[in-house]
Amino acid sequence: MAKLRLLGEYREDRAALLVHLATLYAQASVELGDPASTVGLFDRFVSWARVRG
Repeated sequence: MAKLRLLGEYREDRAALLVHLATLYAQASVELGDPASTVGLFDRFVSWARVRG
């Protein structure tokens, strides 16, 4: 649900969505601290929003 909402909000500016998601990813990585804890976070935070095709 949240992913669909974000895609709708950033419909006209996918680059801005990716910047927003990358910022959230960076914050989460810092908060988790342990590099092992961040495995898979990029996919969860950022890669799903990339344009496919």
